[in-house]
Amino acid sequence: MKKKSLSIEEVVRVVIYVRISMARDNQTSTKTQEKEAREYAAQRGWEVIEVCIDDGKSAWSGANRPGLNRAMEMIETKRANILLVWKLDRFARSITHFHELVGRINRAGGLFASVTDHIDGSTTQGQIMMGLVAGFAQMESDIKSERTLAWQRDRIESGMPNGGQRSYGYGRQINGTLPIEPKEAKLLQVAAARILGGESLRSVLRELQPQSVTGNGPMTLRGLRSALTNPTVAGLRRSDDDYAPGNWDAILARETWDALNALFSNPDRRTAPSNQLSHLLSGIIECDRCGKTVGIRKWKANPTNRQPYTQESHRYTCLCGNSIDERNAESVVMKSLWEIVTPEVWREWQSTGRGWDQSVIDDIASRRDAVTMQFLTPTKNGRARMTQGQYDRYMEMLDREESIALGDEPLDLPRCESLSDSWEDLPILDKRKVIRHAFETIILRAANGTRDPYKRIEVA
Repeated sequence: MKKKSLSIEEVVRVVIYVRISMARDNQTSTKTQEKEAREYAAQRGWEVIEVCIDDGKSAWSGANRPGLNRAMEMIETKRANILLVWKLDRFARSITHFHELVGRINRAGGLFASVTDHIDGSTTQGQIMMGLVAGFAQMESDIKSERTLAWQRDRIESGMPNGGQRSYGYGRQINGTLPIEPKEAKLLQVAAARILGGESLRSVLRELQPQSVTGNGPMTLRGLRSALTNPTVAGLRRSDDDYAPGNWDAILARETWDALNALFSNPDRRTAPSNQLSHLLSGIIECDRCGKTVGIRKWKANPTNRQPYTQESHRYTCLCGNSIDERNAESVVMKSLWEIVTPEVWREWQSTGRGWDQSVIDDIASRRDAVTMQFLTPTKNGRARMTQGQYDRYMEMLDREESIALGDEPLDLPRCESLSDSWEDLPILDKRKVIRHAFETIILRAANGTRDPYKRIEVA
């Protein structure tokens, strides 16, 4: 026997959902929406259980709306039987998303109702009306998006700035253009000339930082790099995947700006010495005590009667205090390395991939799904989270990782006939690649009263 659908008069427990994107003059406030929804419920004798509010939230399906999640939870747990909104576009602006949400309400045995749209979700006519209203709501959003894109295209053609946060080197917009801040502009010009002249970003910032203080504090390393690579300083503004000329004066010539971007994006560029690049096992060893990776630290023994002065050395040290002498640790690892990477194994690695286990393949697949979802899901403002070019680069990288894991492509290892004969001449980065491929884990154990390095380092 077919189950009889609930009549809207029989259901009395109501959860009201109200939403507003931004506080504008042409938008009805959440307080007004709640007031009219309560009056609508009172006229029908419904009991309002709770009011769920999303303030400053978009109605697109990708947006996180805690208020809507709460209201849907109350319907699905049967604490409420009607989800009441002031207007349908407060609920959803996509036909697909709307039917998805209403389907969840129906499956829970609840009903959907709207104050201003006069929708009765218990009847066939009401359900048809809901679909029509949802379609008009999506059309309204599409029209707004088209108007926004047209407005942006007009600004691009006029050379007007993108807007948003003030760019370092310029003041706030005045009459659609950007006035130059002479002191900040001079600092960027000096920094660009010195970096292209061969100085490191860090050394340039160290000297110029006292002059870079603004209301937000002194310039940081990341801030200086961002300011120098910002297209605004070259008199450009972003336009899709390209750049359009702006109507403001450039601080850096286009050739200088292009050269800086090429310099900073060079993967072979080494900006400054670091522990990871200078020491073989830094960031590779894991601490058995706390599980964190171990860094390097200079160590100098204090001269005492029992322990005379010794030359300073380096120790792989964890924040929890666990440490081991650099030479001891590396001697243990190298001894195990030559036992693992025999000439036969090395020739096999040079010709094929290592053939990683299924967990590596599964990890690559999950990362691929996550990147695809990020590419397809817009932000709450309707903008793309990444460009087509960025998506293609991610996919290309993951395809290569998968090819290596499946054994279809050689591992990313130094190309040499004999690893043992060439080891001393290899760069530190190539040595680290070999070690990461050879060992699953390298663990530093607590001392426990022993100074034997073979009992403190465990390799697997």
